[in-house]
Amino acid sequence: MRLLANRDIVKRIPFKFSMPLWLVFLSSCGSTPTENGTTSNQTEAVAISAENFREALILRDLDGQLIPSVSYENKTLILNLWATWCGPCIKEMPDLVEMEAALGGEFILLLASDEKRSKIKKFVDRKGHDLKYVQIENNLEALNVYSLPTTFIVGTDGQLKETLVGARDWMSDKQLAAIRAFAL
Repeated sequence: MRLLANRDIVKRIPFKFSMPLWLVFLSSCGSTPTENGTTSNQTEAVAISAENFREALILRDLDGQLIPSVSYENKTLILNLWATWCGPCIKEMPDLVEMEAALGGEFILLLASDEKRSKIKKFVDRKGHDLKYVQIENNLEALNVYSLPTTFIVGTDGQLKETLVGARDWMSDKQLAAIRAFAL
């Protein structure tokens, strides 16, 4: 019986020594390199609060230039998060074009994706919707985004006013009235 117990211990030794290797392997899972050389889990830091939402956003145009938050200061920002692979996101884009025209100059609509800029550009070239596309560098989990499309309404004061999850009829009278109410 004692011999069996020793064999069981010997069988477990390799596992005990291999455990640190498994931990190293598992800690690297989910780490995705981004175009700017960081990894997605390097940007997850702290959840962004509603009070400093606009200033905390890290947005780049499709040429890679950082978009300063002052460029949409004094306007109500509608930030629609989407992806090139998201069917409902793509389906609502024609309505977003019409909505932007209907709302006028006191609003700015940006379509933000966390995909590579090259992939966004290919999509824009192929689909041709007349919208302002940007790349978002914030970790989507820090923004509490777990489903696409997700749209943020950010007031002129820079605070997050509303989070809308899922596709919708952007041209409905009810939806337009709700968005216009944020500009008051």
